[in-house]
Amino acid sequence: MLSLAIFGFEQKVLPDTMDGFAFNVSLLPVHKSSNALKERLSCLRLALSHLSIRRRCFWISLFVLMSLTITALLACGFLQWRSAVPVDVLPLDSASSRLPKHLIPENYFTAPPTVYFRDSLHNDTRYITSFLSAGFTNDVMTLGNLIYLALITSRVAILPPFTSHIRSIAAPLPFSEIFDVPRLITALNAPVLEWSQVKDLEAAARQDVQDIIGCWNVWEVDNVGADGPRGSFTPHLLNLHISYTRAPPDIKLMAGYEHDSHSTFWSLARLAFPEARAEVLARPDLNPSVLLSVRRDQTPG
Repeated sequence: MLSLAIFGFEQKVLPDTMDGFAFNVSLLPVHKSSNALKERLSCLRLALSHLSIRRRCFWISLFVLMSLTITALLACGFLQWRSAVPVDVLPLDSASSRLPKHLIPENYFTAPPTVYFRDSLHNDTRYITSFLSAGFTNDVMTLGNLIYLALITSRVAILPPFTSHIRSIAAPLPFSEIFDVPRLITALNAPVLEWSQVKDLEAAARQDVQDIIGCWNVWEVDNVGADGPRGSFTPHLLNLHISYTRAPPDIKLMAGYEHDSHSTFWSLARLAFPEARAEVLARPDLNPSVLLSVRRDQTPG
């Protein structure tokens, strides 16, 4: 028996039982050949689909690259334009004049400053200050704490200059040389002063004139192993002769714990008010003073 497959059709030679002759009969397409055609069409569609995805990825990547390039060019052009625009740096006094009247620093001291800082202060205003004795980052945090303490005690903060320079060879740097003081005052809605505004430091150094001032000794209370106030170059720079009074033990965050060296703001704020200050100063046996027994200006130090 002979079989031929032509164009998907299968022909078979079948015997004719009636006359003894054989003849060819065309049969219907078999399922096997039909499935193969479908598989080929499916593969073709898949290949076209993959090609379409690759094209889309190509065009998307090209679009992103062009967008980044244009953005970079615009940014460079903007920076060049900004660098070409002159920037007017206003002195502190000029910038302060733009503040509301109740925030102008000059309203809280008498100008020009003299060798004695008390001559520049107003009798109807209370002030607060502290000293620096660490690295620059810690000194900035100290001044931030000082400003916050001034806010909650309704006092005017007097900021000392920075002395935390590498190798300690640079001149003291005023706070306003680094930070925008008028902007700070506006954000706080409270005045902020610097020592250079209330005391002529150069004249005081030439004349060797010292102000006597009383401060709270916080360091010795917070640090169990300390045997006195923390040393600082700031009092020498400001020509201050300090009488330290040991703060009460309840200012320490974790009483008696040697690994804790922190105070709470409100325990310190309490010492800024006359009642608490008088209570502490009435017990010199528990809160001894060193150097001088000056009780006129007790400020956290």
